[in-house]
Amino acid sequence: MFSLASPAQRGSVAVEATRPRQKSTARHIRARPIKYNPSDRRHKPAVYKELPPPPPEVVVVSSQ
Repeated sequence: MFSLASPAQRGSVAVEATRPRQKSTARHIRARPIKYNPSDRRHKPAVYKELPPPPPEVVVVSSQ
């Protein structure tokens, strides 16, 4: 992992990574809060009623 070097050579020593770097999604998942309370564990996403159909875009008033 680390190599022993004299103080004169220490600036030129390369230290390689031991594990690959995590991508953004993995970091975000790791940083999410842990659900300790039972109320948090039972929490489900909000359920919304369906939207009404949209009005027609073009209305023909008269055909002359």
